[in-house]
Amino acid sequence: MWLDLDVLGPNHKSGLNYPPTYDDARALIAGFPVKPSCIVESGGGYQPWWLFAEPVEAKEIEPLLTKWGDTWDQLAKRRGWEIDNTAKVERIMRLPGTTNRKPGCNKMARVIEATWERYSPSHFEPHLLGPAKPTAVERRAPRPPQDGERAGGAHN
Repeated sequence: MWLDLDVLGPNHKSGLNYPPTYDDARALIAGFPVKPSCIVESGGGYQPWWLFAEPVEAKEIEPLLTKWGDTWDQLAKRRGWEIDNTAKVERIMRLPGTTNRKPGCNKMARVIEATWERYSPSHFEPHLLGPAKPTAVERRAPRPPQDGERAGGAHN
């Protein structure tokens, strides 16, 4: 299980209202009852990882990942923030030792905290929230493609 928790800064152009500081992002992570196995500083925020003790098939984990993404969306919204929902099997987080070269950033990703605790899916299920019901205000219309961007690029 993982989370991509960006912090407001020049290398994030999405227009989302990310946590304003690294301390705010850490407080959001610390508020979840299951502590991460490790936290990677990605150069633009944090990527906490919760490692499994045993491999889990992608098709088996997808329903849990959907609830996981919904849960973190709601936890962030309670603080007035937004986060990127990266809870998809095909996502790969920034690996420690690689360099984040987004505009406004040139930092190496690194593990800043680790217990290397291992979990099973059952550790998370009691703490997951169902999907929030969006209000008219929360719904965002898709933006048109930007210069050089393919249709659907804004969504992806």
